Amino acid sequence: MPGQVDAWMATLNARMAEVRETLVREHMLVEVIFRETLNGAEYLSWFSMQGGGGEPVETSPHDLDLGQKLAARHITLVYGGGNVGLMGAIADAALAAGGTVIGVIPQALVDREVAHRGLTDLRMVPSMHDRKALMANLSDAFITLPGGLGTLEELCEVAIWTQLGVHQKAVGLLNVESFYDGLLGF
Repeated sequence: MPGQVDAWMATLNARMAEVRETLVREHMLVEVIFRETLNGAEYLSWFSMQGGGGEPVETSPHDLDLGQKLAARHITLVYGGGNVGLMGAIADAALAAGGTVIGVIPQALVDREVAHRGLTDLRMVPSMHDRKALMANLSDAFITLPGGLGTLEELCEVAIWTQLGVHQKAVGLLNVESFYDGLLGF
């Protein structure tokens, strides 16, 4: 299985090189995030789908391996703080591997009982705006996997902040199975 993970990571890295070339042509600073050093990042914000409106989200060993690799590299995962879906599974995998995970969740989602109570650090904030601001402040870098409208909005905001010079943090996009081809062609 480790050979499969390495092959999968090599494929993702190759796809990221293609994505990077496209985004650089569009005058956006993009760094390839998921490599051995992650550009020295110690805190990584991770954007991807939480879940499908309460529907179970199928995870693969590859998804869980991402959380384990972050923990092995002593990189703190910063994410939306939920206990469901893909993000909850990645957080659990990082925690199980001895990693540090910080969740940032709006009170409205805590009230709906989707907060992950087993995190290293769970921070409750008043709103989604506060959530994004705190995640950005806590993070050295950002990476986006396939997701829904919330994921797309988070990606666009941090990419725009890079473009405007608000921060100079690395922003990565993993275009898994050509998920973001339409966006990149925009």
